[in-house]
Amino acid sequence: MSHIFIDEYPILTFEFEPFIDKYWNIGLSQYIIEQYGNSTTYDHEKVEKILMSCFEYFIGQFKDLILKQDTEIFFKSVFLFHEASIALYIKQLEGFQLPEVIESDFPRYQRVLKLILEQACDIELTAKKGLDYKEIINTIQELYYLGNWIYEFAIYIAYHKMIQNAYYIEFEENVFTCGWQNNFGKVNETLCRYFGIDYETFFDEGALNELKRALEDNFSIDYNKAIGIIPYLKKHHSNNPEQTLEPYILPINLATECKTSEENTSMFYSGLMLSKTNKLTLENAVLKPYSEKRYMFRPILTYIVDGVERALIGNNKIAESMMVIASNMIHWNNMPEEWLKDKGMVDFMNKKGLEHDRLLENEIEKIFQQNKYPYCRNIESFRQKGKKQNININTPKVGEIDFIIVNKNKNKVFIADTKYNRARYDAVGYRIDYSNFIEYEKKLERKKNWLINNLQVLQEHLEEMFHIDYSILSFEVEAVFFINTPTFYMFNGKYKALTLLRIKEYIENTWDYPIIKLEDKTNKRILKYSHPYFKNPIIISTE
Repeated sequence: MSHIFIDEYPILTFEFEPFIDKYWNIGLSQYIIEQYGNSTTYDHEKVEKILMSCFEYFIGQFKDLILKQDTEIFFKSVFLFHEASIALYIKQLEGFQLPEVIESDFPRYQRVLKLILEQACDIELTAKKGLDYKEIINTIQELYYLGNWIYEFAIYIAYHKMIQNAYYIEFEENVFTCGWQNNFGKVNETLCRYFGIDYETFFDEGALNELKRALEDNFSIDYNKAIGIIPYLKKHHSNNPEQTLEPYILPINLATECKTSEENTSMFYSGLMLSKTNKLTLENAVLKPYSEKRYMFRPILTYIVDGVERALIGNNKIAESMMVIASNMIHWNNMPEEWLKDKGMVDFMNKKGLEHDRLLENEIEKIFQQNKYPYCRNIESFRQKGKKQNININTPKVGEIDFIIVNKNKNKVFIADTKYNRARYDAVGYRIDYSNFIEYEKKLERKKNWLINNLQVLQEHLEEMFHIDYSILSFEVEAVFFINTPTFYMFNGKYKALTLLRIKEYIENTWDYPIIKLEDKTNKRILKYSHPYFKNPIIISTE
């Protein structure tokens, strides 16, 4: 199949048959056997080393192939496929259903196209050589195959670092294979499907407009003109969407149009440019997906074509990048470094960084207000009865507590930390969160232990603030995290992490993390998995 059209947009399907012998059955398998032998292994450390070697193998093959591509027309073709993919993604958001033949592969397809376009920044290109279109398609298809396995092994490694004994390695007639231990793959699929709806719970809808205003105020530009001038200048040369520009003309024209300095307009556009000087290596581009030095955030690709700097800019890509900068960058004190040369943009970023937890906490607080639970928010001290001095906890030993909630009917006190995380969609991103949450656990544990030993302090505070007429001194104290978007820590952490969708039902004890039962066909038994799911499962029956 390979090259198809969906709603008039050209798309490449993932094909493995033309490449599996060359790169997997022979290439990868021999590469691993030469280093490690061909025996089956379940040893955690050895498996991790082998997975790392697989990642390095496909990185090397991808580099070898892409560095042979020195024609501008090749990367313009990739660019057009990528622009078409964004148009299809926008239709998806509007309710369009992708055909089954590409639906599951589509996010990976977009990532690999981005990866190809980024790496071209390193290559001296020429517009003086042509290429047969079939040759172009075949090469993109081959890079798609290699890029897919780069991402796949990056994901295997990330899961293996988060889960003890996640994978095993074996060889079937000297052909390399790897798989999940303990049915963990099926567990993960089940959980991701179950919690898929949680991705839709919270988004700062005003962030993009705020970013536009900040750019206008601090760079003295008109945002719509700054973006609109790009297709205008491209059309001056041709109507081709892949028409390139010399990048220096952008700030000159915008400065004239907005009656501002070229220093301002240069700062704006340079923050959106990806070039040889600031692009990541292939490895880092995969392992650091949220770096601001990615095509995701920098939609102006700067290539060297016949010795001249040319900018390749997609109309669809500009819109995509501005949205992700607003929604998945500035809230985490991150922004294109060129924009941070302006103090006003630094102040804007810091403001957004400080308010993101508050935005989530406001939504959480509404839940407790509507359900009339006694609760404390952002508590630094506890009021005490009579004339006793308040108990201050805003110290290194305890620290501010985001929420305390009491469920009288269940004899339980919840203590919660709120974490506003970036939206992550694969294990490489999840692992970043996972490492952070391991550190958060220590702080939450400290606060939980303090509260267990000081329920009398909370009792008096609640009597003063909510006039409760019952004792909480025998109540169980449970620590949880409140989060804005799903992440793998939810499934395997010490403490449960709840999205907005789950908080009310969990606090009132009408919902909990599901128990999963799966058949282990190899060992003829039924296994039960409960939170945390990726520890040793319980055997509940054998044949």
